Amino acid sequence: MEGSTRLKWVATLIPGGTPTVAESSYWTKGEEGTPWVAIGDMTRNRLVTSPARRVTSEGLLSKSLRIGEPGTILFAMYASVGEIAVLGCKATWNQAILGVVPHPQVAEARYLRYWLEHLRPALTELFRSNTQNNLSGEQVGALPFPVISVTRQRAIADFLDRETARIDALIETKRRMIAVLREGVTVHIEKHLRDTAGSQDSFRRLLMEPPQYGAAESGEIGEEAWPRYIRITDLTADGALRDDDVRRLPPDVARPYLLRDNDLLFARSGATVGKAFIYRQAMGACCFAGYLIRFRVDRNRIAPEIVEAWTRTNHYWGQIRASSLQATIENVSAERYKALLIPVPPKPDQQRILKLISRRRERAHHLEETLLKQMMLLQEHRQALIAGAVTGQIEVSATA
Repeated sequence: MEGSTRLKWVATLIPGGTPTVAESSYWTKGEEGTPWVAIGDMTRNRLVTSPARRVTSEGLLSKSLRIGEPGTILFAMYASVGEIAVLGCKATWNQAILGVVPHPQVAEARYLRYWLEHLRPALTELFRSNTQNNLSGEQVGALPFPVISVTRQRAIADFLDRETARIDALIETKRRMIAVLREGVTVHIEKHLRDTAGSQDSFRRLLMEPPQYGAAESGEIGEEAWPRYIRITDLTADGALRDDDVRRLPPDVARPYLLRDNDLLFARSGATVGKAFIYRQAMGACCFAGYLIRFRVDRNRIAPEIVEAWTRTNHYWGQIRASSLQATIENVSAERYKALLIPVPPKPDQQRILKLISRRRERAHHLEETLLKQMMLLQEHRQALIAGAVTGQIEVSATA
């Protein structure tokens, strides 16, 4: 590398914002208004073409939001720090995202995107930790950018376009295989539940006591002896608990919200609405947060594990989608959960069904772990390839 400059000198950096969510005149549905990008839209696809939400002209004016053109690079400054995507449509974005528009005479857009991907692992040194990791616009603007000719940048970007496309295709194949595995488990569970169920019953008729909403607390790092504080973000797609960023509550604050063996937690709002989790005493003392609802079923009528298995089925998710309230965010209240219909196999058959389901899930889990490890290795190779090319460690010819 011949030298280094700063990102702010080679690109225009455009901040975002969020119009007041409670002001209905700022938001619209359907095809009207301007697409508004959140980090969730970025993580679903590297090319953002259909953000989930749209703002009105009044909403744009309320925060002086600029509209980015297709090709604008989107850089996540909060939560998924360093996540990169590219606009595929005209849109604006929230305050967690910085729009990056390269000056074409000094920075080739594709090369700049690869350069930012290369920097992502090093960004942890810049985090300002509060409730979550984040960067400021000033910090992003101060990131280094190499001083090399646009011709060379373009050659490196051409090389990386070809090589990363091959890797991405392999990763996508693994991802599709995982999706097929999960769908197979879903079909298996649904078949056993629906084929053996003598009837469907509403969830409310299977409860032994009223549901409970969680604590309105932020959680602390806390002492290890304190109960773990389970938040909506701690639940994984497959019903497990994340083992990073563990939060706790002091015992006296946690006491009204302590979980008992086989308690079921359901996410009630946001992008994770419908996610479910079954608590086991072996996990240690745990309590739960306000965006989760705790249910205790009558075990004389239905095993909690049957309910948890049912939450993996299309039968369950179809009802969740129908029950979601589209206000500012998706929401399913305790009352709406209680109205859901559950196939209830005869009690003598439930343990046999659970054994069949468990064996299928275990086999799929082992295969999925193997595929995830392969994906991780491919992603590491992809990151190393990008780093080597943009820093000059891998020689790329000008005609590449």
